[in-house]
Amino acid sequence: MNTHASFVRSIVQTPEDDGPRLVFADWLEEQGEAPRAELIRIQCELARGVEERARFVQLRVRERELVKQHADKWLGPLATTCYVARDSLERGMIRELLFGMAEFLRPKMQRTAIEWFARAGVLGVALTNRTKSLPDLFSSPLLTDLCSLTLRHVGLGDGSIHQLVAGNACENLRSFTWFERQASGAGVRHLAQTASLKRLTSLTLGQIPFDSAALQAVLESPHLGSLTSLCLAETTRWKDDLPALGRSSGWQKLRELALRDVDLNGDELRSLLGAGGLAGLRILRLSGNSLRSSGVDVLAEDGALTNLERLDFSLDRDFDTIDLSHLLKALDHLPALKHLQLSAPVFGSLSTYLAHLSRLESLELSYCNLELPSFQTLLASKKLARLRTLTIDGNDLDSKTLPSLLRGAHRPKLRELQLCVEGSSAEAALVILDSGAYPGLIRLHVNGKEPSARDQVKLQRQYPQVLLEF
Repeated sequence: MNTHASFVRSIVQTPEDDGPRLVFADWLEEQGEAPRAELIRIQCELARGVEERARFVQLRVRERELVKQHADKWLGPLATTCYVARDSLERGMIRELLFGMAEFLRPKMQRTAIEWFARAGVLGVALTNRTKSLPDLFSSPLLTDLCSLTLRHVGLGDGSIHQLVAGNACENLRSFTWFERQASGAGVRHLAQTASLKRLTSLTLGQIPFDSAALQAVLESPHLGSLTSLCLAETTRWKDDLPALGRSSGWQKLRELALRDVDLNGDELRSLLGAGGLAGLRILRLSGNSLRSSGVDVLAEDGALTNLERLDFSLDRDFDTIDLSHLLKALDHLPALKHLQLSAPVFGSLSTYLAHLSRLESLELSYCNLELPSFQTLLASKKLARLRTLTIDGNDLDSKTLPSLLRGAHRPKLRELQLCVEGSSAEAALVILDSGAYPGLIRLHVNGKEPSARDQVKLQRQYPQVLLEF
């Protein structure tokens, strides 16, 4: 007999496949749950990509309506006991619910969740804070039907992590995030030695003081052959033997690497990239490090990152010592790069660097102290004609200057634009839309003085070809 639980288990087996989700939607509709079925179909279609402007806006607006009207009902009693992020619904399922560990392990909550995790379509859980009931986690029946598990400072030391992964409770996990100061390299080695994590594709290790040998064990583990994404955060001991670590063959399977607040310097980055093991990376995220200009130059060394498609470079501790020309010239040595995110550099005159940005399809700038000429370059220069997505965050623009900044602009390929303004966000949106500068735009997000809900509906009806967000 089909149940919510049986369909969710089928989805957990192949979370990347739309097929089981659409079968679930058909069944839900037969059970009288048409709104939930509609949401699954809408989000699956959006995830595949919708090029037609009117169709995209229609789907997004309807998605917003369905979530607003029905989300609490779909969550049932879970709505009052956990936190759900606004963007947590993905392809009709809930990517992650956030619980305090003590609340999650209460017997009443466990009984409630056995029914409602399936009814709500919960695929992931994030747990925080310590509790004396931690041993109860290892026997929780909820874990086996999760694709994603995040544990932040729950007191899960080396012995406890071994108990958690030793059985089959984690056998369906694709993503595991573990932040814990009480653990060590021994706990990280337990992850490498267990066969239950064979489906894991993404691993985040934060604040755990493990050495390079433990990280090498993870990279080369025969049980973690599916791992393609690795994030190391707020931990530095793993750098104790970078020349040997850089030569590990385990780097070759990675397609995404994030190094966040690990105090990485230029020589250390060269040790990681110099052996060529990371040449297959598609995404590299560097934030909160100490790279300076010498570290930026490493990105430009021939053959190091020939397949890199996305670079996120933000909040370097010594950004004031980075010559921005070094960073942008490095882009010329990344032939596959299409997406760039920068946070905290001071540009001065952006027009000086246009030649290095002209290949990009996506550009995101945050807190970059942009002056008006740089704004005009970003919004109007024909040399950025390939951009499909442009985000300018943390730099408030006087909306009264928009007409002059947009003069002569024509970017038919731009699909999404996000910026911050002083004053009315609705007025700024009208200026942008009426300028005709971006005839292919499908999404416009303006942060400023938010219009009333009534005015937002009115504006959306006036411009049905563009999804408006305030």
